[in-house]
Amino acid sequence: MRRFALLLALLALAATVCGCQMVRRTETPTGPSFRIMTWNVHWAMPQPDLAVEMIKASSADIVCLQETNLEWEVYLRPRLADAYPVIEFRHDEKRIGGGLAIFSRLPAVDVAYVASDTDWYDGWIMGFATPVGPVQVNSVHLRPAENEYGRFTASAYLAARNSHAHEIERNYRHLLPSLPALIVGDFNEDDDGSAVEWLENQGMTNALPEFDRQSPTWRWLVGPFVIHHRLDHVIYGGLYCFGAQVLNSGGSDHLPLLADFGRPRPKRR
Repeated sequence: MRRFALLLALLALAATVCGCQMVRRTETPTGPSFRIMTWNVHWAMPQPDLAVEMIKASSADIVCLQETNLEWEVYLRPRLADAYPVIEFRHDEKRIGGGLAIFSRLPAVDVAYVASDTDWYDGWIMGFATPVGPVQVNSVHLRPAENEYGRFTASAYLAARNSHAHEIERNYRHLLPSLPALIVGDFNEDDDGSAVEWLENQGMTNALPEFDRQSPTWRWLVGPFVIHHRLDHVIYGGLYCFGAQVLNSGGSDHLPLLADFGRPRPKRR
């Protein structure tokens, strides 16, 4: 018995030293709820048939896609029209991979289209009539760590990291302060990035680390090695998250991220 107690104490100490934290258990939604998916599908359209299958199988009420283009619209619109009565695309003529798309089973209205002031990617805010009430969703694609020639460099990485907080703050200013909000998409930074940190300082919560602190959302093959990062996020405020998960499938370099939301829980006294 003493050995068991000592083992528990050592495990607790190790968790404290390494900074580990317990994750929440995924809950089955009770009462009104909705599901959202965010996914950078890759502009070159890898396995578009699999993308259609995954979107349909996700049962997501709202789907936010990044790196779409006209070819993606031509392919996706007729194949998802039966599942999603609301289908909207915004194409970026300036940069490959700058397009955004939103699919919804729920009534939706435009709130704001946030044009980039850094010559990178735009943001898009739409409002939705969800089962939990009006909710606004901001789909973003922040600057990648690449230079003007499309090459990943150390200087481009630092420039991207330094610009992310500015990009997300600019999007955030267009949100309606009275409504619950989700900011989702390809942040091109991990859980400790400057944009994520800025939103957390505004009282918002990063959903995936609550339930899963390890799964990557992006992978890239470099010779015999695979690089992994968590570049995609679902960040929320004014809602309760029942669960968030990464779907380990799809032809893109990014993986889809799903999350379920309901009304905020009353605070315990």
